Amino acid sequence: MFWIDKHNRGKRGKGHHLVNDFLRKAWNEQEGKYVNCDYSSFKRNGKMERLLHQEQGGFCCYCMRHLTVGHHTSIEHVMPHHSKKNGKVDYKTINYYKRFNKNFKNVAYIHLNGSNRQWHIGPKYPHFCAYENLVLSCDGSLFIDEDRENNIYPSKLHLCCNECRGNEQIVPLFFLPNVNELFVYRENGRIGISNKVKSPLRQIELSNTIDELVLEHERLNIIRQVWCLIAKSHLYCIDDVKTAISDDTLRSNILADCGVPARIEKRVRQPIYWSLLCDYYWFYRYFYNS
Repeated sequence: MFWIDKHNRGKRGKGHHLVNDFLRKAWNEQEGKYVNCDYSSFKRNGKMERLLHQEQGGFCCYCMRHLTVGHHTSIEHVMPHHSKKNGKVDYKTINYYKRFNKNFKNVAYIHLNGSNRQWHIGPKYPHFCAYENLVLSCDGSLFIDEDRENNIYPSKLHLCCNECRGNEQIVPLFFLPNVNELFVYRENGRIGISNKVKSPLRQIELSNTIDELVLEHERLNIIRQVWCLIAKSHLYCIDDVKTAISDDTLRSNILADCGVPARIEKRVRQPIYWSLLCDYYWFYRYFYNS
């Protein structure tokens, strides 16, 4: 996991420019209201996604999968896209998220589509398109049914991360500057709370967040465990693992030489599963250096 710094003036300036441009174009002077001024229209041109991708080094804000723009990506709203309770805006939830980032003073919870009140551009921005409220996540697509005899390997969406979370309240881990000190990735692929977290309440908060994001999905645990074995063996590098996507012999050698258990080897040796493994190469460096 890693800290996403939303305080960088250069990136914030680019983000604000994208939002200002979108709001200006969405205002229809003739009709006197906003037209197609919603999240779907905002994300369609992909400009904010590209900025977030660059800002995060291409990694999912939750599971550390390396992403390609427009492929298995999802833009996450830190302050939920829809935050209502009993038909009214849930300001308690909104204020909960505001305490994690001082720049949330630049974010207002409001939907503009159809509104006939022209929004004053900056310094506050509508939450659905505000740079400060957006991070890049994966779409939670993980491969299933890998052991079927007919060798069909479909991908299922939303098994983890952003869209799996929905609007459930979580700790926005990426806004914690010391996030790397709060969690430990274990050799069996599981995620543990660091002993540096002394408060039992804090431990529960962090543990619940991991659960809501399903970051301990079986496939993610397997992927982290395999990367741990590869890194600890010191026999192969990241490029070797990527090359093995199209090299069955190399793939078999890596699995055998690094001591990957047979029950796991049978699954990850499949090319499509191995490709997914390669997306999580961030863990090689983590385990190599731990």
